Amino acid sequence: MFCVAKVFPQLIDSGIKDDSEHSFRVCLKELVQRLLVIFLIGLTICYQSEMAGNPVIQEMGIDQSQGSMEGKEVRFGVPQSALFTTVTTSFTTGTVNNMHDTLTPL
Repeated sequence: MFCVAKVFPQLIDSGIKDDSEHSFRVCLKELVQRLLVIFLIGLTICYQSEMAGNPVIQEMGIDQSQGSMEGKEVRFGVPQSALFTTVTTSFTTGTVNNMHDTLTPL
């Protein structure tokens, strides 16, 4: 179970001590590190799949050397579009610079 559940009684009874092994700060740091790892995995998968291009479009004779550019802003390209896709999906910022329905399927 997540360690905040272990810390919650400490918050009520005696407060958090800086040297406590299971302090809220330690638990929060662990949570942020785990979320960062998940975010980076998602970014890597999105970037790699977009840079690989769409094999069906490649068979049609259309150049895929810059990756799958369908539905993306040309000025941003694949790297920034992959970053924006991952950020807006992870943190729901509401911003869009590419169409999520045109992303290359995994």
